[in-house]
Amino acid sequence: MKKNQPSFIKENAIATSELIKIIELNKTTLTEVYTAEIDILEEQKSLQKQIKEVRHEILKAITPNTTEYVELWVEVASASDRNLNLTLSYFTNHASWKPLYDFRVDDASKPVQANLKAGIIQNTGEDWQDIKLSVSNGSPSGNEAYTKAQPWILNFRRFTTNNTDKAYNPNIKHISGRITDYNGEPLIGANILVKENSSIGTITDVDGKFYLPVPSGGKTVMVSYTGYNTYEGIISEAIMHIKLEEGRLLDEIVVTGAIGGEIKQKIPDDQILKDLYVEPSKISYQATTFSYDMIDKVTLLNGTEYINLEVIEKEIPTIYEYYCAPKIDTSAFLIARLANWQDYNLLDGEINLYFEGKYLGTSLLNTKLANDTLDISLGRDNGIIVTRTKVKDFSKKSYFSNTITENRVYAIVVKNNKPQNIKIVIEESIPITTNKEIVISGVEAKSGTIDPDKKIAKWMLSIDPNKEVEQRISFTVKYPSNERVTLD
Repeated sequence: MKKNQPSFIKENAIATSELIKIIELNKTTLTEVYTAEIDILEEQKSLQKQIKEVRHEILKAITPNTTEYVELWVEVASASDRNLNLTLSYFTNHASWKPLYDFRVDDASKPVQANLKAGIIQNTGEDWQDIKLSVSNGSPSGNEAYTKAQPWILNFRRFTTNNTDKAYNPNIKHISGRITDYNGEPLIGANILVKENSSIGTITDVDGKFYLPVPSGGKTVMVSYTGYNTYEGIISEAIMHIKLEEGRLLDEIVVTGAIGGEIKQKIPDDQILKDLYVEPSKISYQATTFSYDMIDKVTLLNGTEYINLEVIEKEIPTIYEYYCAPKIDTSAFLIARLANWQDYNLLDGEINLYFEGKYLGTSLLNTKLANDTLDISLGRDNGIIVTRTKVKDFSKKSYFSNTITENRVYAIVVKNNKPQNIKIVIEESIPITTNKEIVISGVEAKSGTIDPDKKIAKWMLSIDPNKEVEQRISFTVKYPSNERVTLD
């Protein structure tokens, strides 16, 4: 139809009435074609959804029959008849935990209430009824062998364009995320392994989520699922959301046994054990690790979502101070500085922040980046107003010969509208340059200190309620008159 459109060449001109008829015909016919095309696409989408549902039903039907059994033989020798009690213990890769914190601050004069919970998931194929539970910061199946130093060979760095893989991050000790298909639907019971140590692995829960410790030397994560192509990826981030591509057709699928047991349907929310609280735990110390031993017995059902068990609650001595970098953001952020945090056996994990009874959001506790104090941001405080303005009476531009000289003076005003005294750190960047034609001089920050390397001015202020304090910073910049420099 598109190739047989009317010609507008003068020699082939047609009557207007005929042209209108052709246009109407094409309009009607093309509308029918495009409408039919949309209907076909919708039908195709519906059929794909039905195929997916059928595949899930097949997996549900066949999985309960693929439970793997292990037979254990024990030979006991005894010089006389006697009764023996035998206890069997074993390791499983289908149970894991991750630290979760609630940090609560009633006001900026009280210690942080740190509540540590253990987010536990277990897909071992059996329910754990009334068990004594301990959670440890060690990994019993991990590689604990030390690595000797190797020669460090330095060479020129060559840039390549064909390597698109992300860089391996050796500092990552745990990974978590969600495994889905390309439509975003969760894949239940997907196997996740560390390629370099196949004994370290887990499976996804009913929402496709997983949590996996990374052993020493673990660089590659492998994800496999029946009917989908196996995924391999470099461990570059702590959170990895992975989408699997569909593989061969159903008649080519090979079904094998799985330690994880049967894949159950999603359990209704009112039947899931959430926020199951027990009495605070006691801490057991080993040579290189420590564990939290739950005082009361707990029950953990197979295949449920993460269950949060309360582990320990502590008051941590805290120093509160505000921080603001007004050139970037004039908001005042409340920082909780936890002194001697090493004494409280804190582990890396997610934090839910609460301040003055309000939920602020989430943060991340990273003990590897902490020094003597552990700093945690509690968010913006609207009770403190910070402004940064250019003082026009002292800021000016002058021309001399072939150069331009600009003087800058900025006033930083901090007003405390809170009912108590506050301590706040103000940092302001001073321009620096590597261009010899740009000369910076006359730098001054009264009552403040200036880092000689980073050229950052710093004030540590103590402000009473309903009071304000003003600080000023000034500098001079000289550059060629035929150039432009942005200072504001």
